[in-house]
Amino acid sequence: MSGDVIVAYLDSNAFIMAVETRGRDEQAVARLFSGEEALRLRRITSELTIAEVLAGPSRKNDPRLERAYLSLIVGQGLVEVQPVSRSVLIETARYRSRANQGSMTGADRRNFLPDAVHVVTAIESRCTVFVTNDKRIPLPDGMRRVTPTADGIRALLETS
Repeated sequence: MSGDVIVAYLDSNAFIMAVETRGRDEQAVARLFSGEEALRLRRITSELTIAEVLAGPSRKNDPRLERAYLSLIVGQGLVEVQPVSRSVLIETARYRSRANQGSMTGADRRNFLPDAVHVVTAIESRCTVFVTNDKRIPLPDGMRRVTPTADGIRALLETS
């Protein structure tokens, strides 16, 4: 294990797993948000994540779940929430024009805009790791995809 700080972008589904996952992956995903990892893990996400994760609690009319998400994302101070700025949107358009969308159809193509906002935010934040369950998101060279599962988190925190 290296002493370098890991700069990791957390996609929306990493937060969903942290709040709603039970079982084998629960403790591993919780490590992503542990204060114990604060000295070696810099966590980044986009303001867009807030809108994405709060849709479920809103649909379910579940204020407790909404508070859990807000506490995790903004209340604990462990995650750097980056704004969706004009420069991010301009770079997102450029990124989308370069990323390979040729094999994407229907729902995949429709969902690409928010995914691209996440990737561009990760790039601008100099993230070397992108934590997501979505294998369809194209990542730039040099950015490692890590799944928010027991195996993925263990590999990230114990071998980085």
